[in-house]
Amino acid sequence: MEWILARWLGYAALAVLLGAAFVGTVLVPRLARRGAHDDTLPRDAARLALAAAIALIPASLLRLADQLVALQSPGDAPWTGLDALLRYTTWGSGFVAQGILHLVAGLAAWRLVRASGSRIAWGTLVAAALMLCATPSLQGHAIAAEGREWRAVASDVVHVVGASAWLGTLVAIGWLTLVVRGDGVRVGDPAFEAERARRDDRLRTLTALVPPVALGGAALLVIAGVASSLVHLTAVADLWTSEWGRYLAVKATLAAVVLALGARNWRVTVPRALDGAPVTPLRRTLALELAAAALVLLVTAILVVTPPPGE
Repeated sequence: MEWILARWLGYAALAVLLGAAFVGTVLVPRLARRGAHDDTLPRDAARLALAAAIALIPASLLRLADQLVALQSPGDAPWTGLDALLRYTTWGSGFVAQGILHLVAGLAAWRLVRASGSRIAWGTLVAAALMLCATPSLQGHAIAAEGREWRAVASDVVHVVGASAWLGTLVAIGWLTLVVRGDGVRVGDPAFEAERARRDDRLRTLTALVPPVALGGAALLVIAGVASSLVHLTAVADLWTSEWGRYLAVKATLAAVVLALGARNWRVTVPRALDGAPVTPLRRTLALELAAAALVLLVTAILVVTPPPGE
């Protein structure tokens, strides 16, 4: 269970990190080109990226602890095998790379919290987040696919990038628009209501700009997901006769739900909100999307620790 939770936290934090980076580098410039200005949005996105970078630390340490326990014999000291794991295994190489990239991403996000207009820091954050998307493949089923390692790793990396771009951007927009803060603590307080009105406007503008990023990420996720599944599935029947296949089917179903909700927002709910309709339906649909996205990442974490068919 700890292994699954560590994976889920790691995937969620990585997705949020890349999503926040895309908000700062893709959506904010598009917002400016349309003549709309939200002076606090870049710094809010940077704060979210910093929180995600910090969340990656306990997720990685939990995975390291679980990996060590799995390799040790009863009675071994907690650190037994640590040096060999980090220096002589692919898993360890991925872990070390993650640690370095976590530091780079965290420093870039910290810099952006202080100076959100730094293009170098935004570029560094995006680059570190994208490279972090390559590290899970070094610690999962992809690298263990004998004779098909590079095909499996490549499809896995693209799959993680697509999922993070799509789901991470959704989560980032959800946090930046649904969570209402203010000096007041109750509905009706002037500060609370002013903050909610500001975030309603932000919700309208950001959700209108997100389709290219979300659709691109979703397309990468689906294409790479199919390619990755073909590497591990031995027959179509594996989808219902093997545990790994059943989890894959559940993940695909949940992803389809997120896609359907996103399509409804894009074609129906967002245009209505832009025309002046209340944003409550949009908030509700986005909240459902985020809940389904969290379940997608949870099932992904379970898939990673479940042996594929034939293993």
